[in-house]
Amino acid sequence: MMAQFVGAELRRQNVGPEFFQTGMGKMFYDSTMPQLVKEVRRLAEVMEAVGRELEELRAELRARPAGRRVRGRRRSQGSGF
Repeated sequence: MMAQFVGAELRRQNVGPEFFQTGMGKMFYDSTMPQLVKEVRRLAEVMEAVGRELEELRAELRARPAGRRVRGRRRSQGSGF
């Protein structure tokens, strides 16, 4: 009963349909939102792969003897800042 009253009150105030009831809303929920979820999932997978690569590089760097060149610099030279 309350829902009917609210619906009637909204119609009386010339308030339009809810977003999900519009063409744009339908497109958003049927197309845009699933695509966003797909892309966020893809980004998460890429970030996980990057994290794994960084962990492997970190392990390789720890395994190197001190004084070996890293990216063209000796560790003892510091970063130059």
